[in-house]
Amino acid sequence: MKKIIFDHDLGSDCDDGGAGAILAKAHRDGLVRVLAVTHAIANPYGQYCMEAIFEYLGAEGVPFGYNLENDKCGEDDCHMSTKGPAERYYARVGRPFPERKSNLKLLRRVLTENGGKNDILLVVTGPLITLHELYRSGPDEISPKTGLELAKENIERIIIAAGNFQSFDIREWNIRCDAESALAVLNHSPIPILYSGNEVGGCIISGQSLADQPEDYPLRDCYYELNNAYQTNECTRNSWDLVVAYYAVYGDTGLWGRQDGYEVEVDEQGRTRFAPGGIHSYLVPDYSKTDEICAIFNEQMAVDNRK
Repeated sequence: MKKIIFDHDLGSDCDDGGAGAILAKAHRDGLVRVLAVTHAIANPYGQYCMEAIFEYLGAEGVPFGYNLENDKCGEDDCHMSTKGPAERYYARVGRPFPERKSNLKLLRRVLTENGGKNDILLVVTGPLITLHELYRSGPDEISPKTGLELAKENIERIIIAAGNFQSFDIREWNIRCDAESALAVLNHSPIPILYSGNEVGGCIISGQSLADQPEDYPLRDCYYELNNAYQTNECTRNSWDLVVAYYAVYGDTGLWGRQDGYEVEVDEQGRTRFAPGGIHSYLVPDYSKTDEICAIFNEQMAVDNRK
């Protein structure tokens, strides 16, 4: 069974929540084992919502971490899609917000317990803040090894929504949001990375199925919350983050092309350069399959465990 760690930045956007729904269902149904879910940004409402999505879909036994290590992306606009939905969900279930536990401690524990098997897929749908904190962490009471050592021994591949492989002029958000972390983690990475550039998921507008879902479904609430902030009546969004979650679970299904054996570097402006001769890969969009992928994502986001 595949092992997955999911690091996201749900808050100012909502498609991380769609990615979370894909992973929650796969974990619940025994297709994968989600070892941990971490939250890259300091504003906690997105992780409150992600915990709610997993709970609502019946995905049990997954530990969640919060960014307690720094204050990056803690501003109010970083909960544009999540503050209201989080407040409404936990008010409905009659519980306070979940306890916030450290991303770093959680990751170091999970990687240490994996025992150096080099079989974990790390799915990243936000800036590289969490992974940067892990890489530069030193020995502690959990392990005598550095975070980079633990990552190299246990993470088989990083699958990330980042970059652009069609135009060097595109300044992609997950890189430029925290360029310091992106350059430290992505450039010369010793761990193979599979990139899904923003051209891959940007052309797939999904979420239409959420309009017909129960009103108390927190994912539906997040999508509507973001669209209300943009003053639209839609319940849709680009599918950047759903691509990497789906690929992590189901692998190469023929929905996208893939180029292997590349060296990839990013710059502080969020731009991507790549050339043959490395250990990294990137996905290639197949625009003829956009409608098919959209239908799959809509089904993946729909509630299927409620009578």
